[in-house]
Amino acid sequence: MVGHRLSALDAHDARGRALVEVDTARLERRLGGPTVCVRRSELIAHLAGGLPQEAFVFGARVSGIEQDAGGVRVHTENGQSLTADLVVGADGVNSRVRTAVFGEGAAQAAPTGVATWQGLVHLPLELGSRSRMFMGREGMVGLHPAGDGIVQWLIDLPWERERSERDPAPALAGLRERYSGWAEPVRTLLSTLGPEDVEVFPHRRHPAPLCWSRGRVALVGDAAHAMSPVMALGAGQALEDVGALADVLAAEPEGDGDVGGALERY
Repeated sequence: MVGHRLSALDAHDARGRALVEVDTARLERRLGGPTVCVRRSELIAHLAGGLPQEAFVFGARVSGIEQDAGGVRVHTENGQSLTADLVVGADGVNSRVRTAVFGEGAAQAAPTGVATWQGLVHLPLELGSRSRMFMGREGMVGLHPAGDGIVQWLIDLPWERERSERDPAPALAGLRERYSGWAEPVRTLLSTLGPEDVEVFPHRRHPAPLCWSRGRVALVGDAAHAMSPVMALGAGQALEDVGALADVLAAEPEGDGDVGGALERY
């Protein structure tokens, strides 16, 4: 199994006092599947490993989309043209598929006033199979064991669009000062991080548009309805979208080919 199986998610206050425990082992027994923290690169490699090489192209940035009654042609910045019966834009808040189909002004997501600093790092401590969250007035800190001694960490904090620091080195100094009084292992995390370990992701969201498809092109997840990445909400909603999309496509009579009609029902 890829990733690291989790048995619990523990929430604490800034002083380290326990607030609540989510028993993910109990969820596994009830729902029949484990809770796993897996690195994105590891997950993508695992998924790609089950497909023939000609089934995917990495690093192909969409530059334009054309479609007619017979299919869709996707153009990429490196000069490729790819054809399909259906295109699903699952390319996030800055969706190039959305822009290519609906235009530059389509459902642009606005900042929420919060950002997440996050990354992957080897920590000199053992978290076992338990994720830990710490919440206080300054923000929220999360540490999730991702296997092979690597921890996926995150820090959510208020974010002023024009004034907040984006450069990793001074931002890291500011985080250390902001969370200096917090309980372990937050202080160990901050003392371990270097500028190369941190990246910022400002939160953005927008109301879900009334139309999620046009012709043979559909949007899922943050490409359709960006939301703050709290507790994997965006990823969870994207999976619900995929389920709904799969249902309407499966309901199409074989050979009918009314992809556009199915996408309207989606």
